[in-house]
Amino acid sequence: MSFLDKAKAAAEQAKTTALQAAEVAKTKATEAGSQALTAAQQAAAKVESAGVVEKAASFVDEKTKGKYADQIAKAQEQAKSAVSKVSKAS
Repeated sequence: MSFLDKAKAAAEQAKTTALQAAEVAKTKATEAGSQALTAAQQAAAKVESAGVVEKAASFVDEKTKGKYADQIAKAQEQAKSAVSKVSKAS
């Protein structure tokens, strides 16, 4: 077996190993993404059920004595929308 033949064989082996590693990485990334989505959905469900956004908005509105009520209401709606999107993501 010549040097070039050995080099070609080594290159093919490296290619095979790299493809296998890439497939494993893809599988692990998919699993991690799925777990992250599940965790985010569970957290969003807890936020929705506990009324966290509403409580936070009320707290801030109370502390600012209603001075920023319009901005707080807008932020509250945006936060509720974001939480809703996360809980319904697939």
